[in-house]
Amino acid sequence: MALVQEYSGPAVCTTRLQRLFLHLDLGMDPVQVMQEDQLPIVSHGEVNLEDLEVFCQRFAHGLGYCPYSLS
Repeated sequence: MALVQEYSGPAVCTTRLQRLFLHLDLGMDPVQVMQEDQLPIVSHGEVNLEDLEVFCQRFAHGLGYCPYSLS
């Protein structure tokens, strides 16, 4: 598996990422995992744009601004 940081540099599987993968493996809803772990999940296949937009809005609201990576 290849992990890539926001700007395409190699990433180490940190404790945060390990927890994210564990939550997904346990069958948690991806939107719930993104909200709780505060990490975006990008996958191939059909995208639910409504769920993605809700996550981006909540994430930006929690930060107080919209990061470039979400715009």
